[in-house]
Amino acid sequence: MPCRRGRRQGLRVDSPWGDVTVPASQLVGNVRELGSVDGLIVAIKSTANHQLAGLLAGLAAPAAVILLLQNGLGGEAVAEASPGSIVLGGVCDIACSRVAPAHVKHYAAGLIHLAPWSATGEPSDEAQQACNWVADDLRAAGVPIDCGESLQRMRWRKLVWNMAFSGLCVVSGRGTQGVLADAALRDRLERIMQEVVEAAAATGNPLDANVVASFLAQTEAIPDYAPSMQLDARAGRPMELQTIYRNPLQRGQSCGAAMPETAQLLGELEAPTSID
Repeated sequence: MPCRRGRRQGLRVDSPWGDVTVPASQLVGNVRELGSVDGLIVAIKSTANHQLAGLLAGLAAPAAVILLLQNGLGGEAVAEASPGSIVLGGVCDIACSRVAPAHVKHYAAGLIHLAPWSATGEPSDEAQQACNWVADDLRAAGVPIDCGESLQRMRWRKLVWNMAFSGLCVVSGRGTQGVLADAALRDRLERIMQEVVEAAAATGNPLDANVVASFLAQTEAIPDYAPSMQLDARAGRPMELQTIYRNPLQRGQSCGAAMPETAQLLGELEAPTSID
């Protein structure tokens, strides 16, 4: 829900695609103010997932479709707090930061990957149809959408970036370009990225052979910025260690992927004195 500043001034987004301000009149301060909705996009940090059941309970009626846009593994299960809703998952290939309350800075990119979620791993035809419906609506609004991957594969692909850049930016105190420019940090970055690729394959979610090179090239081409995990660490907020590090590590290691560099980085992130 928007902060008090958002309720007064609206939600401001500065973007190379065009600046936007969502008027305060279109924002609500409580889920109960939404009334009945056909679809609901949930974009809270996974550190707040324990609040999701309470938030969803505030709806006038269960949403027909819930789209959970989060990084990491394990988030979709919490959406079962809304029985009867079709659950979709998604990840955003986007460089952006919340620079102030109700103020977001969009630096580059913006593709959203969508897929239906199922507790059994096999989405129903109804869920796939709902995914197509949501994708069509977002495309009509000008949002780039891809529905070509399974949910687990898209999450592992995004983790190749998240597990390397997010944590190294936190422990080094540098932004993305600072990590890339330092030979030792870049070497460590690439080793972690490769470990995540191997873990994805071990869990049955093989990724494209060029995924590491592609992410490196994309990140080199955009301005230096602090990933959201780094901003959380600086502000003393909880970091998304469970979904972005612990869950993937547990799944990868249980399938035979050792991931020693990634495990070491998690240990550093769990030690507050090591965080700048």
